[in-house]
Amino acid sequence: MDFSSEFNPGEGTSYKTSKDPILITQNQLDGIVANLCLTQKKSERLASFLKGNNLLTKGTKVTAYRKRQKELQNVNDAKNFAYCNDIEKLMEAIGLTYKKDDWRLFIDSSLISLKVVLLHKTNRMPSVPIAYSTDTSETFDKLKDILEVVKYNEHQWRICCDLKVVSLISVLTASGRPKYSCFLCDWDSRYGEGIKGRNQYKQHNWSSRIGRKWPNDNRLHESLVPEMKILLPLLHIKLGIAKNFLKCIANRPAVFNRLKDIFPRLSKAKIQEGVVNGPDIRKLMSRQDFEQVLTDRELNAWLALKIVIKGLLGKEREENYRQSVANMLAAFAEIGVNMSYKIHLLHQHLEKLAQQLPTESDEQGERHHQTALPFEIRYRGKKSRCDTR
Repeated sequence: MDFSSEFNPGEGTSYKTSKDPILITQNQLDGIVANLCLTQKKSERLASFLKGNNLLTKGTKVTAYRKRQKELQNVNDAKNFAYCNDIEKLMEAIGLTYKKDDWRLFIDSSLISLKVVLLHKTNRMPSVPIAYSTDTSETFDKLKDILEVVKYNEHQWRICCDLKVVSLISVLTASGRPKYSCFLCDWDSRYGEGIKGRNQYKQHNWSSRIGRKWPNDNRLHESLVPEMKILLPLLHIKLGIAKNFLKCIANRPAVFNRLKDIFPRLSKAKIQEGVVNGPDIRKLMSRQDFEQVLTDRELNAWLALKIVIKGLLGKEREENYRQSVANMLAAFAEIGVNMSYKIHLLHQHLEKLAQQLPTESDEQGERHHQTALPFEIRYRGKKSRCDTR
């Protein structure tokens, strides 16, 4: 790790020869602490060592790290999660301009925590966590409590999350896996199963849920968020359609063996579970040897899928994305790709994508998981030590 920029002498610092020590300013010390991801105690220990050796400029405080979180201690702690309900003041404290229509709310959980984060619609500003819980279960009651304490009704952000959380906040089921899983219409996920002649890819006029009041719907309770405030998760849709395509063609030994050559640790069980992630898809799209083992119809579907991923589910959106989706769905129907919830969203609700920007994806929220992971691991170790005392 290169810290040469952190050790440049500040303004007003002078020395006679190259052997003279370069004194470290407060800003440079803060940069070193941030790059090394030091804890509060280790940060103060480093500052004390440097001060004891006369390596700090005059006015640099050793005790600055004891209360470095004081300015942001307006965060509340209740119901087993921490949250901030004064969004305007939080944005002002970190130097960001807040307009509620420019931000969207990301809700998701990892193996360690449940996070609620504000993401800017252009993805040009940093993500802003506003609620955090080490209890990782995603339940209706927990999501209801979180939306209440962050005052969602006042801000009315658009919601960006995976489809399980969508089912929970839409109150379609308590487990997140209902038969009628679409939050926009009455699509039957089991339509055509075991009945010859029924094709999911044929156009069907499913009844719309938008504007329908509970209890005239199959919801358990009234929805926590209006349907029009929910954004489609582009990253999860991309992973879902790629998963169903691979499940369909991997039954042929030639295709499975080629996938095994590209991903040595791959198994049929992993393909069924959909473990292929974004980097794996990009790797597969760049391999011409994969296309060589596909039949003509499979290759046609694969090329159509690649066009949709690049022109609709990526960072940019092409003007002819509707025709690209139609071509992909026709190719999927021809080779027998099973209709999933994520394919259904492109099949029946493609117009909803026109209401959100290409940057309004769940990908930035998933990236926030990776950014927060080192801090979570450090906190988890600290918490486990405290629990054992």
